Amino acid sequence: MSRDAVRFGRVPKREKARILAAMQQSTNSKCQEKALAAELEDDQRLLRTVIRAHLDTCEYTREKVEPMIIRAREQPSFTASPPTLACPLNPNPQPLTGQQELLQDFSKRFSPAIRGVVEFAKRIPGFGLLSQDDQVTLLKAGVFEVLLVRLACMFDTQNNSMICLNGQVLKRESIHSGSNARFLMDSMFDFAERLNNLRLTDPEIGLFSSIVVIAPGSYFLHIFLNFKIIKDIISNESFFLTEVVQKRG
Repeated sequence: MSRDAVRFGRVPKREKARILAAMQQSTNSKCQEKALAAELEDDQRLLRTVIRAHLDTCEYTREKVEPMIIRAREQPSFTASPPTLACPLNPNPQPLTGQQELLQDFSKRFSPAIRGVVEFAKRIPGFGLLSQDDQVTLLKAGVFEVLLVRLACMFDTQNNSMICLNGQVLKRESIHSGSNARFLMDSMFDFAERLNNLRLTDPEIGLFSSIVVIAPGSYFLHIFLNFKIIKDIISNESFFLTEVVQKRG
């Protein structure tokens, strides 16, 4: 008599298949949990990996943007922009070509920035051990937020201006007050001001971005236990950033 026959007796085939699938899922979950714990057990290595991932995938670190901001303050070259084109990633805020070509160029600028965020997320230790669905869920929720964090340094809230990739300066008041675009612009300026006031370094921005990716609000993920393990380990970064905020706030 087979082992399954002893274990299940006269259990219907469909029910037996369901039980076996549940047992297999439990086994896989335990193996995944062990692999995840092993990958994240070295806290210092975790921090170094996250910081390296950020520096390798972000083209808008404060170190790279600071010279551009200094030039913009000392020798500002102001520009105007249609509301739909007001973004730091747009190198030509003033439209020089047809609408279709303009949107295509704008899209080309966005794509590398988004790919950088996705690559950063994939390099966060433990992220690759999540299911494909969970990874997609986290990326959908976090890509835009991480992009905002990365671009915050392009907003000069002291002068109410935004630095574009070509070094030109777009004044906040150039966007028509009362429009939806102005509301979005004001929200971005407010966020950038709060974040920039923390005076986080590039490594600290990387750690903060990883917390944004592994967002506490994503409680609906299928593999909650593994997600919780990642969140608990990443909390070392949360504690670190809390200390920074308390010292600099």
